[in-house]
Amino acid sequence: MPAQTIELATARQVRRNGASRAAHRLDVIAHDVAEVISSAGGTLFDRALGGWEVCVYTADAEGSRALRILGVTGLPFEQGIASAGRGPQALAVSAAALATDERVRDYLSAVLELGDIEVTIFGEGLPTMRTAAGPALRRMSLAAKAFKGHALDAAAIPHGDIEREEYFAAECIGF
Repeated sequence: MPAQTIELATARQVRRNGASRAAHRLDVIAHDVAEVISSAGGTLFDRALGGWEVCVYTADAEGSRALRILGVTGLPFEQGIASAGRGPQALAVSAAALATDERVRDYLSAVLELGDIEVTIFGEGLPTMRTAAGPALRRMSLAAKAFKGHALDAAAIPHGDIEREEYFAAECIGF
């Protein structure tokens, strides 16, 4: 199954028709906010703008101004890895967290058991895994590029020019 994209016009129409703004949920699991913003900040902004409820679970996410700038919610890491039974429609996992933390691998296995879910791996150091699709390139909106820059500044993460594309390994089906 290819990675899903929600067009902004579709999301606006859904909201006009009275549907819930958070019809879809994307959970993000990582060790720190800096990796999330640097690797996937633009994509998370676009998902939130498109009506998704986006929850970032890291050790330092709670109360993060940088995450609020992107329109996403920061929650404690332990709460995220304990939430597998609630089944988000999409999951983004840090490659570093996946490679170094057995709890994250267990969480990913539990979520995959639930069935139809989009799983995206981001960041450096991708572990060996079987995937349904190879690396994915996601082009962020101009607004996402601007907000990602502000979030990087708020988190005091040095950066140069921000690219319009973010790179991911997508559609994990096992590892």
